[in-house]
Amino acid sequence: MYLKLSRYLVVTDPIPSHLDGRGRRLLLGTRTGAVIAVDLPCWDSLSDGNFGDLPLPLFGQLKDSRIIVNSQEDELAAVLGENREAAANTGRLFVAIQPTADCQFACEYCGQAHRHNQLGEDDQWKLVQRLQDKLHSGRYSELKVGWFGGEPLLAMDIIRELTPRLRAIAAAAGCTYQAEIVTNGLLLAPRTAGELCHEHAVREIDVTLDGIDIFHDQRRVGKDGIPTFRRIFNNVVDLARRADLEEVNLRIRCNVDHNNRDGVTPMIQRLADYRLHERLQRLYMVPVHPWVNDHRGLPVSPETYATWEIPWLLQMKHLGFNNTDLIPPRLPIICFAVEPEAENVDAFGNLFNCSEFSYVPDYEQPAAAPGIMGKPSNLHAIGSLARGEEPGKRDLLGKFYDHIEQGKLPCHTCEILPVCGGACPKAWHIGLVPCPPLKFNISQRLALNYSLTKLNYPSIARCKNQNFQNCLSRKSWR
Repeated sequence: MYLKLSRYLVVTDPIPSHLDGRGRRLLLGTRTGAVIAVDLPCWDSLSDGNFGDLPLPLFGQLKDSRIIVNSQEDELAAVLGENREAAANTGRLFVAIQPTADCQFACEYCGQAHRHNQLGEDDQWKLVQRLQDKLHSGRYSELKVGWFGGEPLLAMDIIRELTPRLRAIAAAAGCTYQAEIVTNGLLLAPRTAGELCHEHAVREIDVTLDGIDIFHDQRRVGKDGIPTFRRIFNNVVDLARRADLEEVNLRIRCNVDHNNRDGVTPMIQRLADYRLHERLQRLYMVPVHPWVNDHRGLPVSPETYATWEIPWLLQMKHLGFNNTDLIPPRLPIICFAVEPEAENVDAFGNLFNCSEFSYVPDYEQPAAAPGIMGKPSNLHAIGSLARGEEPGKRDLLGKFYDHIEQGKLPCHTCEILPVCGGACPKAWHIGLVPCPPLKFNISQRLALNYSLTKLNYPSIARCKNQNFQNCLSRKSWR
């Protein structure tokens, strides 16, 4: 069998070891997520294709990790084939429901135009019928609902109305049911949190905090001008400390740009001070992104954001946060856009296979079609509850893996495709380049992870109460 070095490989610069003085390179096989350290002579043999010169145990590791592969294998086709199969066979029918177009916030970076509209009774009935038909196809074992917005907690009456009906159709089809909610957290009071989890099967809750109060309250302020941080933070702390909700996955998201980057480090520390790091399923920071391609550019470039991110990850590692992954896992399903029947339903009854088109003024136009008089239609809707799904519209995003394979996107030649998944189908579709910060700091992540887990130096304890950026910049971390 003829062999070759995989195209899906990230290789670091030589890293000196203070244990034996020998330099090593770290290899990340992005097809499997495996990380292997090899000494410099072995790397020379690998890069020259002299695989027979490698020690047999190392050779076996490299083959098992798909860092060495059959020279005849079309790796791009193999990766995309695995992605397609995963997306088509989740066993889960996912629907994101936006019960209202309204929100109490006036976030400076939000691309939505909020209105008081809610999903009407007729559309609710049509939605239940639509999901029932899909479930009775026999392709699914689970119905998962994502409550999204606007702000979904402004429409608790609709959540109360729809949940028992959705649970009933899931049970009738022999499917399990669970829900998640993405909320700004302002109305996530103890009574509401308990109702969501105990009565409406919500098992995952995402709340946004954009740094500590001095930063958060400059950007995620109520339309009435009242600061929101303290109330949201108290709601999160209360939820996290409840024994009856300990099985609920609680996640905190932080949207970051130049205006609040200095609020991230103290926010991480404050969460740890309240021992939330032990309870959170995940804390994750993401760069603020544009909702439309308006030629203003990104609020922060991924290259710049990549340099900000490393000290935060180091701080979270030091404090013991859950799921602080320096090494990205394989990502076969990038989002529900690539799942054959998953969809988003907005408060006007429009259907999408993406959650970032609805309520965005640049994509809306007045509607005049029968059955939706007075409701805005959306250029990127794939149909509506009134008319059903329009043939071919889903393919604009749903055929994302085909577009990569056909060479229409630069993901076609990118070594991190298996762990990036192609980033965002919607962003590529509207002409943006959504390459993640990971693309620009993956080597640094690998080196940091190796130092922490293999060499155990410099001791993390030595970084305590120091500036993490200064600690990271020391020569021994490079």
